[in-house]
Order: sequence, then structure tokens, then C-alpha cells
Amino acid sequence: FRIHFAMAKKFTVGRLPLFDELENSENILLSGCGGGYDFYCGIPIYEYLTKAGKNCYLFSLAFTSEYTLKNSTNAKISSECYVVNADSSSTCSDYFPEFYLSQWYKINKERDVPIYTIERTGVVKVVEAYQAMIDTFNIDTIILVDGGTDSLMFGDEVELGTPHEDASTICAAKLVDVPKKLLLSIGFGIDAFHGVSHSLFLENVATLIEGDGYLGCFSLLKVIH
Repeated sequence: FRIHFAMAKKFTVGRLPLFDELENSENILLSGCGGGYDFYCGIPIYEYLTKAGKNCYLFSLAFTSEYTLKNSTNAKISSECYVVNADSSSTCSDYFPEFYLSQWYKINKERDVPIYTIERTGVVKVVEAYQAMIDTFNIDTIILVDGGTDSLMFGDEVELGTPHEDASTICAAKLVDVPKKLLLSIGFGIDAFHGVSHSLFLENVATLIEGDGYLGCFSLLKVIH
């Protein structure tokens, strides 16, 4: 269920092919590839693309409980996809990363940033939610953001990490009709905790390179004032 990557036409030292791929994208769905805090890993590129004039929408396959979602907001864009924002109630649970991120943007940036949230579920419901996003916002690009590297496990490795939620979102992205679909694997080394082999991950990256499916890498550096 690998998502097809298109290699950019050219590579220069000063620009990643990834950003060439996104140059003509206008309405971008940034979805966690897997559940929990994966969508937080999309914040840096969300900020970059938003400042570049793109319309970006954050999506979470949540570990937040269904009870919390149902009792925090009445807004939905599909039967299972909730719209969580800074006005949602967090009284039901201390675990509600979607609400806390939206609240942070409201308090610190004075921006309304809703998080489109579906409880942890299977492929069919994620497809339904993605399709609702596509229809509502005219999405032309889906970027899946994995907080880790196990999304690039091919299935024959010794340890696979925690691939269940990753597989749900990857399969769902493959099943919807969107011109461009990309996968960002953020945080090399994180999945060592789950037994994922660094060397096998790099071997899989080499396979992507061989198939013209690798669009570069970048690092976040500490800002020195």
C-alpha cells in the first residue's frame, strides 16, 4: 500500500525537491500518519506552507476518546469527523491534544486553527473523513506526517514498530482521488523504542531513491538570536 511519489524535475543544493512538488498545490490536507500526536509533527511544515500562501488543514486520527469528542463539539464535516477548535470543551478528559493545539494557536498566535479529528478507527471511516475534507475544501494535496519511521516499513522487517494506524491512513489516502499524495517521515531514530532497525529504514529509503520516490530530508535547528 505504498503511496506513489513523483520525483521533482530537478534538484538543487538550496532547495528540496519536496517543495518543488508542493509549488502548485493550493489546498493541502496535513494528516497525522497514524494516531495520537503524529499530526503535531506537521506543525513546522504547516507554518511554512501557510506563510507561503497555501491553505492548509490539520487532520488527526485521534487517541482522544469518542466520549470526549462527542461532548466537546457538535461541529462535524462527516459522520465521524469532528471539528475541534479553541472553543471546544476539554472538561471531559485531560488527554485532548487536538483541543490544546487549537487553544495554543488562539492564545499565542491569535489565529483560529481547527483540527479535523476522527477517533481511532479503520480504513473505511478514514476514507469517508478524507473525502469530506476533499469535497469541503477542494483538497488537491494530501501530506501524511508520521512521527517516526515505521510508516516506511515494507512488512518483511524483523520489527515493524506500531504500523496499525499508519496503515489505516496510508490505505485511506491511496483510496481517495487527489492529484498529489506525499508522506513525511519525521524523527529518525524515534522508533528504536519499538524495535525498528535504523539500518533497515535506511535500506527502505534507498529503495525509494532507486524508484525516484525520495524528495529529500531536512532538519530543524535551534534558532540563535
